[in-house]
Amino acid sequence: MLRRIAIPSGIRGTRKHLVRIMNNIASPIRNATYSVIKELLYHTPLKNLLFGRYLYMFEPNQLIFLCQCIKEVKDIPGVFMDIGCEKGHTTVFLNKFMDRLGIEHKYIAIDTFSGFIDRDIQYETEKRQKSYHYDDFRMNDKKWFDRTMEMNVISRVESWKGDVRNFDFDEIESVAFCLLDVDLYEPTRDTLPRVYERLAPGGIIVVDDCKDDCKWDGAFHAYQEFISRYDLENCILCDKLGLIKK
Repeated sequence: MLRRIAIPSGIRGTRKHLVRIMNNIASPIRNATYSVIKELLYHTPLKNLLFGRYLYMFEPNQLIFLCQCIKEVKDIPGVFMDIGCEKGHTTVFLNKFMDRLGIEHKYIAIDTFSGFIDRDIQYETEKRQKSYHYDDFRMNDKKWFDRTMEMNVISRVESWKGDVRNFDFDEIESVAFCLLDVDLYEPTRDTLPRVYERLAPGGIIVVDDCKDDCKWDGAFHAYQEFISRYDLENCILCDKLGLIKK
């Protein structure tokens, strides 16, 4: 049977110092162990999971521009929308920026969370004569996206799974900001008018992939058709971001 050893009063006051010394000893051991494990895994296929990489689909100047848009509409009533949010990396970035500015607008993130709709792929290949393979973004899941928000302590984001054309925009009174990033022609064409109808005065829509002769130029052509129909300014910034204001 173990007996509890009383610490003399002269030593009792140094308990915290003893704990600190032990931690100082243990810390190098932990670091060394971690370094050995990381070095061993570096020589396996798991090495790509160990090292940081740039996770955003936007370049730094484009992320800065999106933040500037959010700052511009921070006092405009309405929800923020992220249509085509994929795994949520940009959603986290923008929401952390909102936290910094104290912006508490409701944020709705919409995605199929399973890649492109078959009918949209068929339109690209048959009607637009695109020869690309559109299997991107299929390795995803709504619960993974929600967990990413949870891990980053973001509670304002409400995720919605499905074809955005089935989303009930009538439940939204107004939109202050929308990042529309659905890549292909038909979903961009069908979604833009519905968002614009709800866009508050002074609100902003940013359409991604507004760049000709590329895999995602369906979004660009849908953007061009939309601004022509509504007699809006053709404004493409940061190489590929189509800007729409009301």
